[in-house]
Amino acid sequence: MAMILLGFLAALIIPVVWYGRFGANPVPTAQATAIAQSTLEQGMVANYKSPFGNGCKGKPSPTPANSYGFSITTNCTKNTKNKLQGIPKKDAEYLTVQVSGPSGADITLGAWRTKYCFGSNCP
Repeated sequence: MAMILLGFLAALIIPVVWYGRFGANPVPTAQATAIAQSTLEQGMVANYKSPFGNGCKGKPSPTPANSYGFSITTNCTKNTKNKLQGIPKKDAEYLTVQVSGPSGADITLGAWRTKYCFGSNCP
């Protein structure tokens, strides 16, 4: 009888502890993910010289927190160690977006992008 009672209490307590640890509200995490995806997509299609408006100097560019409590940090790293085989170092960069939000909603996304040109007047 005691084992049944302990099992029942454990079944009630474990979900409370689990959701308390990772946040009972999944909305801030979903919002942080959406903000990170949107910012990364904007950087991927932006001008190659300044994907986030700060150039690609390897220094993070923080965006002030908005009224909902999310802050965005963007970073751009050139392909200095030739991690992408077959692509010249100057023609590839790694973009990183980190979004921090309320309730511990921290999301980091990153992607490689390469320089491309479809015309004869390529910079």
